[in-house]
Amino acid sequence: PFFNMPMVHFIGEIQLTKVAGTELIFKRQISMTWAIVPGNSQWILKNGLTYGETHTIEVVSESGISYLSHPIDVQYECSGAEGWPIFVCEVWDRSLDPIRSFAGCGSTWLPLINYFVGGKPQPKISIDIWKPCQRGIAFLNETLLPTSPDLRSIRELSVSPFLRSQIQAASVGVVELSVQTIVVGARDLGIQL
Repeated sequence: PFFNMPMVHFIGEIQLTKVAGTELIFKRQISMTWAIVPGNSQWILKNGLTYGETHTIEVVSESGISYLSHPIDVQYECSGAEGWPIFVCEVWDRSLDPIRSFAGCGSTWLPLINYFVGGKPQPKISIDIWKPCQRGIAFLNETLLPTSPDLRSIRELSVSPFLRSQIQAASVGVVELSVQTIVVGARDLGIQL
């Protein structure tokens, strides 16, 4: 028999990023690449973009904050909570246009439920942004020359706690998301999300 699969809709925005060390750099510009990555093939994209890049924006030098206001609007059909999607992102320094230099990366699970405080939704999610760090000559090379790591490798590293624990990393900032999760049809099929 035909039945409708549960739908999960993530809607919100990438609000801002705060990158450490920007107070010392005049006219630093950044952008951010991002993706929503389901954990298995049971998550079927029905509508929206699962990846993208924000516009380039100048960092407010006093605070290190960049207001991105980039929309997220993705709808999936799924058969359960297994493989719940992860949000991954990479922050890029665009100060030496057209060269794009890797500033850091991070990831988080998208919210399973919406949080409410005092009857108001609290959709903000903070993602710690970190960057693999090196020592000695490799550190000088990394500091002085623009770097552009393999995006696939950096995303694998970002979402794997085991791999990430095998390297040294430095915290370089925070990205804030505002995301609401809308689930339709799961209870009708007896699926617990």
